[in-house]
Amino acid sequence: MSDLLSRTADGHAHGSGLLEVARRAWGQALTDFYHPPLPEPQIENNAEASSFFYIDSGTWTVHLNVAGVPPYMDTNEAESYLRSVCHHEIQHYLLCPYDGVTNGLMFAGARRKVNDATAMFVCNLFADLVVDSKLLKRYPTLTHERVNASIHESVLRVHEPSPLWNLIAATYRAMWGFPIPSKAMVDDRTFEAAQAIVEVARKSIDNESRWPKACEKIAKIIADWMPEDDEDQLPGMGGFDGKETSAGEGLGEESDSTVLVPLDVDAVMGSPIEVRNGDQAQRCVDGSSAEDLDAEMERLAVEVEQRNGNLEDLEGVYLTAGVGSPRKEWIRFWYRAKAHGTLQIEVVKQKYEGSAPLSPEVWRLGDPIEDLDIVQSLQAFPIIIPNMSTRKWMKVESMGTERSKSLPDMLIVIDSSGSMTWGMRSKTVSGSYHTALVSAFAAMEVALRKGSRIAVINFSDGSRSSKWSSSREGAERVLLAYQGGGTVAPIKKIIEACEAAESQVMVLMITDAEIANWKKFIESIRDLTSRGHKPFIFHIGASSGKRRSKVQRSLGDAGAQVFPIKSVKDLPGLVIREVRGVYEG
Repeated sequence: MSDLLSRTADGHAHGSGLLEVARRAWGQALTDFYHPPLPEPQIENNAEASSFFYIDSGTWTVHLNVAGVPPYMDTNEAESYLRSVCHHEIQHYLLCPYDGVTNGLMFAGARRKVNDATAMFVCNLFADLVVDSKLLKRYPTLTHERVNASIHESVLRVHEPSPLWNLIAATYRAMWGFPIPSKAMVDDRTFEAAQAIVEVARKSIDNESRWPKACEKIAKIIADWMPEDDEDQLPGMGGFDGKETSAGEGLGEESDSTVLVPLDVDAVMGSPIEVRNGDQAQRCVDGSSAEDLDAEMERLAVEVEQRNGNLEDLEGVYLTAGVGSPRKEWIRFWYRAKAHGTLQIEVVKQKYEGSAPLSPEVWRLGDPIEDLDIVQSLQAFPIIIPNMSTRKWMKVESMGTERSKSLPDMLIVIDSSGSMTWGMRSKTVSGSYHTALVSAFAAMEVALRKGSRIAVINFSDGSRSSKWSSSREGAERVLLAYQGGGTVAPIKKIIEACEAAESQVMVLMITDAEIANWKKFIESIRDLTSRGHKPFIFHIGASSGKRRSKVQRSLGDAGAQVFPIKSVKDLPGLVIREVRGVYEG
């Protein structure tokens, strides 16, 4: 202990002269990577700090504490060491995980096997393997000396290395051949786990699409190596000699829980539960506040959907982005993403399409000089005489057209009775109601893009509804309020909604048609069509052709357009086709 205290005192005196060295090192590191847009670093000399080099998850500011420079280094060695530290932190922004979705998918993969704290450790361990593998190729000497110094200095901060530190050191040895300090005693089981981690990493480092799966595999290896003693803590704590870190610091959540971090682990890799979110870094650089929360959550959901992610993946992305909340609060964004993937919105507008030459005519003084065609002029007469032999092309301009028409508002009436099943699992959602929701969200997207208003009625035994609006949030919440009871058509609410619209309404109804009050419902459809509204009824599980049911015939006779849906998988395509026919012509 006295040795550790003497090192701290010496380090304070040593570090006080290195502040300017750290500034030069940061400037050189920025030059090495062509000046990426990053916030100015926080440079300090605080020997009492538990973490010396890290990225602030909230501001994405790199913290350089010169007290962490090994005391045996002279000024030149310290500058090289700090320059390499800066390389490492900058690469987390430029290379791995780079953006918030990649970071979140890696985290989601790992948390399938371990708790959240360990999952974030896995992400950071893998990211370090990616980053330092690249740096060892580009700056081999600087990077080798920095990693080697970090391994040896970190072990001196504790009386006995923690098992987790042993795993990290063994992984570095298996990956790059770094020696393990004699003070550490690494057992065979830890070496085997380290070798398995390295085998996974080497197969994935150069392929970003494999990073989430690699993190899941590494998490499984760590779970088998040392099962977690506590569902909220890191494994391999040993006789804990370290610091407490708020869970909120790591995952961007509002939480009173803390995660214990061994000092040697923090010293060798920084905070193992920090979130390295490139999207947050970009916002900090721009000096802008966070985007509108709904817009940000929709953007993330769309990106996850485009990468074929599932609900667990989206939840991981939201947690690392700091917008984690109960699933019922964000499932609507997942449905927006599903609708976005189903639709390809085409906006038609008038535009100038160019001009085509029709026939030559006389170019006269005063006409634009660029219209004068020298070749045509010389073909007309070998001497150019203005107003006589000079020629230009008479052109016809072509303009695109668009039809101007009054578009109806959209009323979505959706059946959430027990026969419309909705099964929500950890990874995905299934059932006829799920498919109906995807269809409804896609229909809303078309209507809102065209400037129409929307309203929703969700019915079962009872009904829930939203008011007419050009915003989707209220409608989405009503759609997602699954009831699972009997089936009673909300005739009164449909009529009231159409009357309140004060315009033509496209009534889009999705049901399995097992409705108790059919006679009154058919009468209401006849009344709506007589007022100019357009009922479209999608009847799930119904037959078509000669076997068309009496219900469908009655609805058709009342003026509704009825679409029998034999397979629920066909529903989104049919709904989108009909909605586009109304709104896009």
